[in-house]
Amino acid sequence: EIAIENLIQEYPLADLQRAYADLSHRYRTQEGASGYQSKLESLAYVAARLPATYTVVKQCLRELPKDYAPTRILDLGAGPGTASLACLEACNPTTIHLIEQDRSSIEWGKHLLAAIPDSTTQTSYQMLDLQNLPLDTPYDLVVASYVFGELTPDQQQNLFHRALALTTDYLLIILPGTPKGFGIINSLRDLALEQDAFIIAPCTHRQNCPMTDKDWCHFPVRLPRSTWHKRLKGGDLGYEDEKYSYLLLSKKPVTSPYSGRIIKHPHHASGHGTLDICTKGQLEIRPYSRKKSPHYKTLKNLQWGDGIE
Repeated sequence: EIAIENLIQEYPLADLQRAYADLSHRYRTQEGASGYQSKLESLAYVAARLPATYTVVKQCLRELPKDYAPTRILDLGAGPGTASLACLEACNPTTIHLIEQDRSSIEWGKHLLAAIPDSTTQTSYQMLDLQNLPLDTPYDLVVASYVFGELTPDQQQNLFHRALALTTDYLLIILPGTPKGFGIINSLRDLALEQDAFIIAPCTHRQNCPMTDKDWCHFPVRLPRSTWHKRLKGGDLGYEDEKYSYLLLSKKPVTSPYSGRIIKHPHHASGHGTLDICTKGQLEIRPYSRKKSPHYKTLKNLQWGDGIE
């Protein structure tokens, strides 16, 4: 956040607020809108959105095996390096290669990555359209954070196959936790199963997704808001909740350590509660109590998004 604050302090707050409002309005009202109309818009996006998306990526990376240490990471549609910054903190890889086609995002990303103290990771940007992704270099971990939603269905399939081909170990895909975002994730999940990839999270099974049109698989993460962040977004709360959908795949056979995953806020009461769980391709409401549940202390502390044994 200090690095972001250093970037934005050269610009009037009112100008950044206006730029972010214009960008947000365009995305809400114009189907398929993408890209920035000015360098200020791209900086406003960095300041307003990077803290939340960075926190989401960190949360998703926790689903990787605890002893996993990727050496080479590929960040697709890297923007200002949000996912790479999260990977630097979580994984400390040897190299990260970032692919992005927006020049201003690359500029901000280089500033942010250079501001990481004592980092020994080599980072490199490549300005490239993701549809022309070369397949000649393998990576341990490939991350595509908030990029598939900007593509057509055909482009999504093309990028998915290329991304899966590029990783030797894991592929992480993240999208907003909206019905549209989950719809894309669910389609990519089908492609993954067709390609015999292995799902690590959030699914603990390979059956058809049991979610209906009235519901969708998504998860929350809460992050604190700094003073400048609240001013930029016009909020009063000292925190914000970001909803996301994701898919973590493995190229190698894996078995989930969980029998299910909590898909809604648990109902924790005094001495008892219920958990909404997706397990074995079915949705289940599982009660627990102090008297009847041998793992009561564990169950009462579980939260939305946690795996359950």
